[in-house]
Amino acid sequence: MEYHSYSVVNCGLSNIVIMNQCLNYYFNGLTSKTFELPLHDLINLSFKLWIKSSYQYKFYLYVDNNLQLLILTSQLSLTNNCPPYGSYQISQNIVHSSSSVQITMVSNENYWGFSEFNLNVENTTQNLWELVYQSFNKQVFSSISLDDGWMTNNIISQQISSCTDFNYLKSQGDNLIKDFALKHHSMISFNLKVLIFNYPTSTAKIKIDNELVATQSSNSQVLSSMIICQNFTVIQVEISNFEHKSENLRIEVLTQTDGSTSWFGIRDFSLFTDIYEVYQCKDFNIQPFDGCFSNQYDCNLGCSNCINGICINCLDGWYLHTKNTCIPFCGDNMLMLNEICDDGNSIPYDGCHNCQFSCPLNCILCVFGTCKECEQSYFFIENRCISSIDYFENKGYQYQPTSQQQSILQKSNQQYLVKKNYYGLNIISSFLNFYFSDYLITRYYYQDRQTECEEDSKFSPNKRQCVQTCNCQDLVSQQTNDCYICIQNCQLECLICLQDKCYACFEGWQLVDNKCQQICGDNQIALTSNEQCDDGQSDY
Repeated sequence: MEYHSYSVVNCGLSNIVIMNQCLNYYFNGLTSKTFELPLHDLINLSFKLWIKSSYQYKFYLYVDNNLQLLILTSQLSLTNNCPPYGSYQISQNIVHSSSSVQITMVSNENYWGFSEFNLNVENTTQNLWELVYQSFNKQVFSSISLDDGWMTNNIISQQISSCTDFNYLKSQGDNLIKDFALKHHSMISFNLKVLIFNYPTSTAKIKIDNELVATQSSNSQVLSSMIICQNFTVIQVEISNFEHKSENLRIEVLTQTDGSTSWFGIRDFSLFTDIYEVYQCKDFNIQPFDGCFSNQYDCNLGCSNCINGICINCLDGWYLHTKNTCIPFCGDNMLMLNEICDDGNSIPYDGCHNCQFSCPLNCILCVFGTCKECEQSYFFIENRCISSIDYFENKGYQYQPTSQQQSILQKSNQQYLVKKNYYGLNIISSFLNFYFSDYLITRYYYQDRQTECEEDSKFSPNKRQCVQTCNCQDLVSQQTNDCYICIQNCQLECLICLQDKCYACFEGWQLVDNKCQQICGDNQIALTSNEQCDDGQSDY
């Protein structure tokens, strides 16, 4: 709705609506429009205000007839992008819940305008309330049914009146009453607009079930040289979170009008009840198998029989805990609930103990119950850190050197190896300077132990057992690789060899990835190597 003329001015990408009021009349250029809105509790209003920079404007913005914003243009910094007009950006967030809103703009001067008008709504409480009744929420309505009518003096009022661009239900007296039948609930909320006409200071009283619950007053009217709808006042009534459990509800609106020289009406009525759920239990979470799920009793995890969420019996393989929970048995080789592992036994230090990962003894680096690195002088064998002497003793190997081994040790000038408990650990075939063929060593070994190998097998001095004569591919016929004369073997510097993997080296040699490596600069002289000295430095 516009009072007096307007024009549209094009400025780049913007179309500006310019209000042209009559000269010599202040507050005569006015525009107003009513918008229907969905459910919401907040509106955002934004637009560009255009004025002539040479004028001293007072600009008024009304929302539902209540002053929302007053702008004195003398205090503004305008963007002069469409001479002779400059613009100013306006953006307002307004708490609002009615099903319609009327925006009114007016200024004391002529030749002002607006562009890029936007109106948006937000709803932050939509899941907390249920809309059970709504009426007079359309901008324009032509009839009112008996069900939608409100009573005045025991007579149902169905009279429709209009103001500016909207309709409302008019009362024939000073009050309006309506009764409602509601479903099961515990709280109510409702809102409506009370429009009071030709009464300077307006007051509206709200009663619920004949009890006064609110009194609101307002004297806010649109400032204009013209009389708009008998200078009406809008009172926005909003009752929230009112405790109410009865299935019968009566709402009454009272004013001071007489129904003739002054009168009132209502519109935008909405009634809500809380979302009332019939539930057996409520634990305020969405976790299943905890005794209550989706507001209904359920059994705990592992429970076979429960009453009102309390477990009576557990499933096979579970036992009833004192805290009304079923706990799985540990050690049954079944992985359940909080068990990280279950190896079917209660043996400690085997990678899994009490259904949790555990590290083997003498392990310094363990990942998911598997040892990755043992302590010094321990070897990782079958997921255990085992002392070399203990392991070979358990396997039945002899730790006392034979006469032939003693002779070889003396000749090689390596007698001190015997003192380091390397007896019987295949040190004979590990000497670089004194290498004996498998035939010679086997012959010596036969003399001591009277051991013979089957056909197509050959005795391995490193393994001290018979192996197939060709179980690996010997590409290089040197006893420095993993295969020598078709026998899996370790390099000469290895003291303990198991399945072509070395677990101990000569003094001064470093064990890296089951290989013996001579490293210059490690402050150790690698026996039988070409090192003559090692001061731990790499400088010349």
